[in-house]
Amino acid sequence: MAKQVKENPKLSKYQSEIRCPIHKCLLGKYDMRTGILNATFFCQKCKIEYTFTIPAQKI
Repeated sequence: MAKQVKENPKLSKYQSEIRCPIHKCLLGKYDMRTGILNATFFCQKCKIEYTFTIPAQKI
């Protein structure tokens, strides 16, 4: 993973994390420039699926 960050440092500054609202564990990552629409993530700790809609941010 560290190798990918070194090869493409521009991408890492636009990535944002999606975390479980209860446990705060990492569920996934997305590009802030494009956002996500009705993306479903499953938390392994609480066994619940969460659906996120996050609009794109103008940078």
